[in-house]
Amino acid sequence: MFAGAAFTDSADIKVDADVVDTLVSLGIVEGFEDGSFQPNGTVTRAHMAKMIYVLRTGKSDASAYNDDKTSFTDIGSHWARGYIKYCQSLGIIAGKSNTKFVPNEKVSAQEAAKMLLVTLGYDANKAGLVGTNWAAKTNALADENGLLEDVNTSFTGPCPRQYAAQLIYNALDTETVVWRDDAYTNENYAGTPNKTIGQKYMGLESKDTGVLAAVSKEDGKDTFRLTVNGLPSMTKVEKDYSSLLGQEVKVLYKETDKVYGVYATDKNLTVTTLVDDIDDADKTNGKFKVNGTEYKTNATGSATAEDTIKVYTTADLTDTKLFKEKGTDGVTLKSIPAYETVTLIDNNDDDKIDFGVYTPFTFAKVTYKGTDSITLKAMGGTQFAGTKTGIDYDLKDDDVTLYDGAKKDDYVLVTEGAYTSTGYTNIVKATTVSGKVAARKTATVEVGGTNTTVAKDVRVGTTWYKVANYKTNTDANKIAVDDEFDFYGVNGFVFFADKTAGSVSASNIAFVDKAAVKNYGTDAGEVILANLYFADGTSKKDVSVANVNDKDVDDMTKTGDVYTEATTVAKAMVAQRLYKYSVKSNGDYELTALSNDEKGSYDEYVTTSAKATLTNKDGKFTGVTVGSNKASTVRFADDAVVFVKDKDDVKVRTGKSVAAWKNHETAGYMSYICGLADKTSGNYYMGIGAVVLGADQKVTGNSDVKYGMLVSDLSESKTDSTNYYNFTVWNGTKNVDVKVETKDAYKSFGKNTFIAYTEVETVDGVTEIEIQNSYKDAQITTAGDEVKTVDKAVAIKSLDKDTISFYGVNDDKEYDLSDDLVVIGVNTEDKKGVAGVELDVADETSKDGVYFKNAVFFMDGDEVIAVFVDSKGAMYKDGKKLDTTPAAVTAD
Repeated sequence: MFAGAAFTDSADIKVDADVVDTLVSLGIVEGFEDGSFQPNGTVTRAHMAKMIYVLRTGKSDASAYNDDKTSFTDIGSHWARGYIKYCQSLGIIAGKSNTKFVPNEKVSAQEAAKMLLVTLGYDANKAGLVGTNWAAKTNALADENGLLEDVNTSFTGPCPRQYAAQLIYNALDTETVVWRDDAYTNENYAGTPNKTIGQKYMGLESKDTGVLAAVSKEDGKDTFRLTVNGLPSMTKVEKDYSSLLGQEVKVLYKETDKVYGVYATDKNLTVTTLVDDIDDADKTNGKFKVNGTEYKTNATGSATAEDTIKVYTTADLTDTKLFKEKGTDGVTLKSIPAYETVTLIDNNDDDKIDFGVYTPFTFAKVTYKGTDSITLKAMGGTQFAGTKTGIDYDLKDDDVTLYDGAKKDDYVLVTEGAYTSTGYTNIVKATTVSGKVAARKTATVEVGGTNTTVAKDVRVGTTWYKVANYKTNTDANKIAVDDEFDFYGVNGFVFFADKTAGSVSASNIAFVDKAAVKNYGTDAGEVILANLYFADGTSKKDVSVANVNDKDVDDMTKTGDVYTEATTVAKAMVAQRLYKYSVKSNGDYELTALSNDEKGSYDEYVTTSAKATLTNKDGKFTGVTVGSNKASTVRFADDAVVFVKDKDDVKVRTGKSVAAWKNHETAGYMSYICGLADKTSGNYYMGIGAVVLGADQKVTGNSDVKYGMLVSDLSESKTDSTNYYNFTVWNGTKNVDVKVETKDAYKSFGKNTFIAYTEVETVDGVTEIEIQNSYKDAQITTAGDEVKTVDKAVAIKSLDKDTISFYGVNDDKEYDLSDDLVVIGVNTEDKKGVAGVELDVADETSKDGVYFKNAVFFMDGDEVIAVFVDSKGAMYKDGKKLDTTPAAVTAD
């Protein structure tokens, strides 16, 4: 049992872990049945007697002394009577009086130190450890013998368990004393040191001349083998001491297979630090600093510390130049990545750093995780051993330590088994930081012969992070301010940046449909009027644009006193293109065209090729130019925002819906494509895009089109110079107040009118809409506005999950139901909406073959995309149910 690994309250232990670990392994101290050590619990006089007994004898059972005679009358049946009697017989302990030992009283650190001094060989009477001055004499001798080192507690109050352990630990390696020539001495007649308590009473051996060269886990065991230069190989070591590699150590052991402790000697000077925290190592004075402290090296002349210090990988140094003249040399400190942690070591007491050791890791992505295996891909500019970029492990046969819940697409830190003392490959999850980039620091690097600006430091909130391997790390150096990311890494370094929202994103991109110079009013010639469409489906007409591509409109070329569209708009902006926008305090817009230089953190800007025909097939769009001729085809990401300009309007579509368009493999359907794309698995996928259709081309409605039934009559309003009809529409879930620009065809709108529409924008709770036009379906053969009344009601004849038919519509033909089908419940008798109504076939009336008309439908091409269903089973007109009774035929 070891404090660092097993005790449940190890975090509360303030003394060095080796103190408790060593005494536990020797059996001198114990933990409790609940797994705790209780470091702040106090020690009784009885417990101290037991610990000293084990220290003196190496045994834990003192029952052989239970029946010995004693002057103490209060320990007759006490559990510790054997320990107490043994210690009393040697004069190690004394009672509170001749007859009272008081075994359950708490012992002070001072009393414990007195007992240990007697154990060292001091005679209590001769050394002055009794009488009125015993306390002062105890303090002096304990300090003189090094017993008080790291005993950070009251010397007169009850002694906590952890500091009692520290006192005993200090005593273990303290030379015993003898009285000779009227004085105590810790040397023998030859002048060499006496044996320590550990050596004399527990049979321990200790050497302080060995450098720890290797630590390796023994096959099939939970113990380790140590190689210490100058000492025999140590086996069955219960603790991993790899943190001391390269340092001079003292080994406490009894025979080579019973190691109780390994400790760094005071000849060592070590500093463990991130390489990035090492300063001035490139200066020619051969020195460096860590956290303001300066260290010397063995550099000569004008050599730098970073070139002088050689660094070796753990966990076996035996075949290196540190121990063999022709061994493997280390690499220079300069070549160690800034994100690695290195321990720099001086082990010969000359206060000059001689070398360093470190345990390298690889940043990787889990590309496959199965029950029996895991596959990893090195990322962030890192590699596995042997310059491998990928590696896989058999989780049953290979020695791998893997965190719980590991899954595909996790980002991890991998320490390969060749560098660990256990031989196991350790895989741990990388640290994640999420947020918006508030600032960045950049560097110019050459990529493919071209100078490229990359991010080398980024700030999220108030914290700065460094981009690991920023010169080559394409997984993380394409970071722009105001982009939002999930950053993955460790030690304040970012290895991979997963963009969640960009500075160039759907939230600040607009499609300019039309633009013209304003040549009237007080700001004539100072702004351009433009119609802007936004990713949320809204639009604004005639907004004032005061700046385009960082140039004020007022500073652009003029013709006379005003701009003309020919001379200004052509230079200022191109209509039917994408722009990043911002809004000034006065409401004017500033636009920046998307381009190869304005693409945020997207990989490439996409535009239409001047040498090819725009076509699309199976979701792939051809005839484009990606970046600097990097590709001629592009796809749309499913969640892409795509502005589609057809002959009537501009609509916002998802990438998934655009990718699903039918194939157009000849010229004419599309006239222009532009946008921003990222490269994934060898293909470019647009995340933001615009598609301008050819003349007279139109995209049929999809899920972006909304459907509703009027539940109010019309009223009129006027905004600026535009007249509107206002009404309330039921959209299937709620009533929405809307307005639409006036049009003669809309005058007749009333309750129970069914419409298809798109939303423009919502202001003060009223949504401006546009009603779909150029509409045809199985009932309406002449193109017009997408509007129906109950006169177009039908009876549903058949219905399944994929198709629907209506009595009397195209000979009862079965129509496919759209994947974007909308079902809206209504009550046409009361002229209101009803939620939760489902599709159902029509009920038959009392007349055979006559059915109630229970629905109104809309189509998208050959598919039915919206069905209004009356909750009462029939549509009403003028208070009467509608049915399929044939219209009366009159004679000529």
